[in-house]
Amino acid sequence: MSPAKGEGTYNVVVIGGGTAGLVTAAATAALGGRVALVERGRMGGDCLNTGCVPSKALISSARLAAQIRRAPEWGLDPMEPRFDLGRVLESMRERRARIAPHDSQERFESLGVDVVRAHARFLSPHEVQAGGLRLRARNFVIATGSRPAIPPIEGLAGAGPHTSETIFDDLRERPDSLLVLGGGPIGCELGQAFARLGVAVTIVQRAARILEKEDEDAAAVVRRRMEADGVRVLTAAQARAVSRQGARVRVAVQTGEGREETLEAAALLVAAGRAPNTGDLGLDAAGVAHDAKGIRVDACLRTSRPHIYAATISRMWPTSTRAPSSATSCCRGRRRGRSRPSCPGAPTPRPRWRTSGSTRRRPAPGGSPTTCGPARSATWTAPWSSVRKRAS
Repeated sequence: MSPAKGEGTYNVVVIGGGTAGLVTAAATAALGGRVALVERGRMGGDCLNTGCVPSKALISSARLAAQIRRAPEWGLDPMEPRFDLGRVLESMRERRARIAPHDSQERFESLGVDVVRAHARFLSPHEVQAGGLRLRARNFVIATGSRPAIPPIEGLAGAGPHTSETIFDDLRERPDSLLVLGGGPIGCELGQAFARLGVAVTIVQRAARILEKEDEDAAAVVRRRMEADGVRVLTAAQARAVSRQGARVRVAVQTGEGREETLEAAALLVAAGRAPNTGDLGLDAAGVAHDAKGIRVDACLRTSRPHIYAATISRMWPTSTRAPSSATSCCRGRRRGRSRPSCPGAPTPRPRWRTSGSTRRRPAPGGSPTTCGPARSATWTAPWSSVRKRAS
């Protein structure tokens, strides 16, 4: 007879019910391990609720609107798409609701996972407190994800900005204009999507170009496509202060040319990076090395405690959705490492592209004392202009 929930010792306790946590928990249960999953918020994490699913649903609608505008390219009469953004957003939420049962507590309990809906905090290297339960385990996987970072700009917090965690649920109708602080993947993909859906969008990027972590030629192609879609892009621009005037928001910006400009819009989206959700996990009690940038891991996702893994924002793996399989393999005894740059990437502003292995912006490391083995990568490079592309 199996022990009751919370009793005995688990093979694995997973903290966080997002993509990494769900995959790890399901795989461990399928392999016959006893596993508990602790989640304090909504099951499915960012991917289901505020990230992949809602953003790609919105982008899909926006892409179709853009294709309709380019009807003459397919030999059709010119036309303008007709839509109500409120219905588009409702359609996005309906799609998310259809997928939600796959990530639900009921489904994972049916797979043999003990699901605990509570906040988890380490009491020791082998024990966490989760609500009224103390869970002991041989291995732990920290999969708590990240949250939008709010930069320290005067008046920003009090202006009620949207983030990727709020915009998909709070926005109910089309704003006539949108200011986006941040020109990374989230800012670019949402800025472009809303522009294609009839919103006047301005992106304010502090760096010298958008998508600064991607290769310059790829980022330049994306910028041209976004500007063709009507997005205004300000690079090397610093937001100095934010204020709200009734239903409008105003942002004082210093441009790259040193000019002061005040931008005004009906809505403000902050997409200025991410911060790890690790501050209240009791990592010091577990002896896990960490800092403000995340948890330090090796190429096998092991932390400074070899039995505790981190499939979340870390010092080696800045993104986590492709890390869960490695964590699962390690927990079941397969110590096979993976060099961080070999993780594939798929930024989603249009036109789309993929990365895998090292790039000019992210060269492969030559290995370090923290890796499980030598880091290897092979890269073939071709000029972006020579690549056959489909605009979308």
